[in-house]
Amino acid sequence: MSRHFDAPTASPPQAAADPLIGTQVGRYDIVSCIGVGGMSRVYRARHASLGRLVALKLLDPEFARDPSLVARFLREARATAAIDHENVIDISDVEELPDGTAYFTMELLEGYDLKQLLRREGRLAWPRAREILAQVARALTAAHAAGIVHRDMKPGNVFLLRSHGRDEFVKLLDFGIAKIARASSLTRAGTIMGTVGYMSPEQAMGAAVDGRTDVYSVACMMFEMLTGQRPFPGDAHLEVLRRHVQDAPPRPRELVPEAGIPAEVEAIVLRGLAKQAEHRYPDMASFERALWGAPGPAGSSPELAADPVSAAARGLGVVPRRHEGSDAATGVFEGSATATSLTRSGLDGTAVTQPEAPRDDPRLTACAFVYLALGHATDGRLDPEEMRVVGAQLRQWVPGASTVETGRVLRETVERFKALGSRAARLDHARSCAEQLSRSCDPDTLRRILADLWRIAGADGQIAAEEQRFIMDVVACFGTVPSR
Repeated sequence: MSRHFDAPTASPPQAAADPLIGTQVGRYDIVSCIGVGGMSRVYRARHASLGRLVALKLLDPEFARDPSLVARFLREARATAAIDHENVIDISDVEELPDGTAYFTMELLEGYDLKQLLRREGRLAWPRAREILAQVARALTAAHAAGIVHRDMKPGNVFLLRSHGRDEFVKLLDFGIAKIARASSLTRAGTIMGTVGYMSPEQAMGAAVDGRTDVYSVACMMFEMLTGQRPFPGDAHLEVLRRHVQDAPPRPRELVPEAGIPAEVEAIVLRGLAKQAEHRYPDMASFERALWGAPGPAGSSPELAADPVSAAARGLGVVPRRHEGSDAATGVFEGSATATSLTRSGLDGTAVTQPEAPRDDPRLTACAFVYLALGHATDGRLDPEEMRVVGAQLRQWVPGASTVETGRVLRETVERFKALGSRAARLDHARSCAEQLSRSCDPDTLRRILADLWRIAGADGQIAAEEQRFIMDVVACFGTVPSR
């Protein structure tokens, strides 16, 4: 099955109904119509002198009369061509003819899109979904580095073909072009652009967007790939938009318990779907690292396996990280009290393992400081019984933390608390800790922390005004945490 750069929204017209079939546009002979998009048509075309087949995307005449749309059509096509990444559609020619005709040409792809795959198979197993999502993340990382935010990520814009030794090699399509027509009447009023089912809250509200809006849309795709449905399904566009802005998404593991989705994978989806952009992954590179840090079979990425150090890291469940200006690759076990460092030794790529000191869970430190800042220890001192009570509370907030780790973190946090000295400095640091927790904890944990803070503050029968202000600051840092 062949496809092209723009997902068709209507069936291709027959040759008799399309006067361009058999004619020449610029240097290209038009062979057939592949599909019709919101503001353009895509044709199978042949270079008149080279004989090379391409997909030619032509701006519809009614839009070609608007100079601003023509300029945007051509500008975004050139910007997409500048990304120069193997997982992004290759644009080879961009032209505006003297008669006002605007078009660009792309590689002609043979395969199918992710939307078709999901329609056929319902949902995908996590290892297969991760392979596709990691390629999407790498392509978007390159796009964002070039200053381009896709803003219309959805399964229909993820094309899969057999290439580079893979059966499902990704090509990203439609970087901010077809969506102009779908929202042209709205964009003039400064409102929304994108596809409703995958639209970030900030898009839905017509606010400014950056790369984190693509993180949200990809998380919507990830949700659908793992569960077989969108996080907020429905045909009523305004209702779907409202749910993107206000409602908590279903938990994938509860929605399809039979799918065996790892808890760590669910946490990635939910963080990506955070309502506030600052609570999501800060960029697509961080999102990709999280994908490889979640449980999955070793060696499932040919690109990472090609690197001896990365392959060894993958086999150990390590998240590879490269440091600029260095030939070293390092990794850390996610959520483990033990860690392993991997470095290159010499020029032969040999991986050498060396033990590192245990790394404490940063959530534990943040929770400890928030607890202290509530006013439980205004002088920064805790007697042994208080240490035991606080430690027990921290282990409820961060399940899996050992008694030894909790005690060590709590002692260090008390020293940090004392060192800050002033109440204002302690509150500022507590707010930073609350913001960290908002990015690293799931909604259930955040709800539990808030409920316990209110309970602790009211343990003596009343809640002081200062305690109430502090908890409301924590609420603001956590953002919207829906009740259940």
